[in-house]
Order: sequence, then C-alpha cells, then structure tokens
Amino acid sequence: MFKFLRKLFASSQQSTTPSLDQFFKKIGPLSHPEYPFLHPTSSSSSRTPCADLIPFIADRLRHQDLISIQQLMRKMIAENPGLGVGPEWIDKSIKQIMNIDFAQYCSCSNPEFAYELKALFIIAAKDGGKRSFLITENIPMFFSLVLCCYGIEWSNELKNLRRKANSFIRKKKKNTPFWQNYPLFSDTDEISPFSIDSRIAARIADLTPMARLHLLSFAEKGVASLMKGASHKMRSLGLNPLETAPVILASDLCELIADFEVVKDIYSKNDLITLLEEKGIDFKKSWKKGQLLEAIASRDPAFVDQVSDREKIVRIKPEYQHEFYSMVAHAKTMQKNIELLCFA
Repeated sequence: MFKFLRKLFASSQQSTTPSLDQFFKKIGPLSHPEYPFLHPTSSSSSRTPCADLIPFIADRLRHQDLISIQQLMRKMIAENPGLGVGPEWIDKSIKQIMNIDFAQYCSCSNPEFAYELKALFIIAAKDGGKRSFLITENIPMFFSLVLCCYGIEWSNELKNLRRKANSFIRKKKKNTPFWQNYPLFSDTDEISPFSIDSRIAARIADLTPMARLHLLSFAEKGVASLMKGASHKMRSLGLNPLETAPVILASDLCELIADFEVVKDIYSKNDLITLLEEKGIDFKKSWKKGQLLEAIASRDPAFVDQVSDREKIVRIKPEYQHEFYSMVAHAKTMQKNIELLCFA
C-alpha cells in the first residue's frame, strides 16, 4: 500500500522537491490514500493534515526553501482550493508570512522559536481569510501552548499592533453584530513573570510542536486519553494522536493509568448500553453513564484497564504537575500577545 502511495505522490507532483519527497516518505503511512499529506479519515476537503507539518516547514524556513513549503501547502488545499479559484492564493499568503519581521515584537535565544512561530501561521493560512480573524478562534491559544516553553521577550513595539488590532475591532463593531461585545486590547495587558524549572521547559521544547500542544492541552486536568482527547481544531493544525501519543509517552513526563472517569467520558450512554446488551448484563435505561459503566466493570473487572491501555489514558506525573500548571497559566497570559501578532 505504501509503495502505491509513494508512486501516486511521485506521479501527481513531478516537480516535488527532494526535501518534500523525503518528508513524505517519513509520514506517508499516516496519509490519505489519494491525497498526500491529508488525514486518511477526515474529509479531504477539510484540509486536515495527517501529521505534524511544523518541523518540516520550520526546517525549510531555516533553509529559505520557499518552493518546498509552497508545494506542501498546495497539497493541503488541492481538494478544496476555494470556489472559483486555484491554489495560487496560498503562495501569496506564505510569502507574506515569511516576510513578516516578528523579531521587532518578540525574540528568543532559541532560534527554533522564530521558525516555529512562522510555521504555525503558515499552517493556519490553509483555511484562508485574513490573519486578523484568527483572534476569534482558539488558534492563538494553541500557538501559545506550542511556544510557551520558550523564554520569549516581548518588545514595546507591541503597542503598534495593539493600535492596529483595536482599530480593526472598532471598525467591525460598526457593521457586524458578532463584534459588538468583542473586547478591545488593553494597554495594561502584561505577561506575568515566567517561573518554571528550566529542565522541564527544555524537555517540553524537545518534543515536537504538536506533541507539546497535545500534552499541554490536558495539563490542567492532569489526566486524559491521548487517543480521544484532541479537539477537531487541534487536529486541523496537524495533531494526529497516532504520531503524538508515542512521543508523549517516551518523554517520561506522563504515566499510563486506569481511570474510571476518563473511560466513562470516552463512551456515550448508547455505547455503554450496547456493550451491556452484548455482554448480557442486566441494567436499567434510566441509569446514568457512571452506573452503566460500573455494571460492566462489576462483571468484567479488567474492562477499565483494557480501555485505559487501548486509549492511552495518561496523567501528568505528580512531581511535574506544578510546573505544568505554571506553564499553562503562562500560555493563557501570552495568548493576548499571540493575538496581537495576527496583525503584524
């Protein structure tokens, strides 16, 4: 199957750069059988990546390889380029993002930060529209979760972006009901001092960007199913649990556990009723999900353990929980600044 996939990719993109071809060989097994780089079970028109594309885009930015990035992003929108238009618009968006001087607003001693920041905006560009509209979505918070492990310094030049953002919002308020109650950016918005064990921050930074997003997205809860916990919007950025779960488990920052409450959340009430019927277990349809699951577990004591293992239910290791709480709190504060970068 994968040989066929590689053949299909080669024939459909004869001018593919060697770098992009090599990247496809790495992630091809996760890909859609007809649309390279798209998720195999999501609608091909949804532009959902099959894997984390950020490392490849960041690497190509580092090497100033615009062609490979454009070819990749054209693949992302090929099945749904937009009504009455071709894929050329994505080339323009990529060039605009590559030319933004984010360094005048934020900087970091780790050079990976700058490349990942632009790569994130490039991935978000696949959905079309102006970057300014990203502030109405969860996207800036996801960016913040990916980048919050870096020691970022923010410039006073953000005030210029704040003026642009507030001018944009005020104009929208005049004509669009959605924006009527949308808050303006405050001059008093400040990022709290970031205090976390540098060793933990470094270990998180060593993870792939989507693995960071996946891990930090459930850090406040402390426990989640790696296979079921990612939202649709996270997946639209390239978070594929088949790729990120092994990375998170290998980090040794989490541990597998059997958790009754998470297993309960995984199943709908109808799912549990079906399981009870299949197992021939008596129950009442008036029972809540917890009671239904308890009935299954009483007959099959290994059920919760088996589901927990299959769905990769994990918790942040207790010794790291405080650091993770601090990092997520920092990300929430940093979100406002990421939103302002949408106006750069």
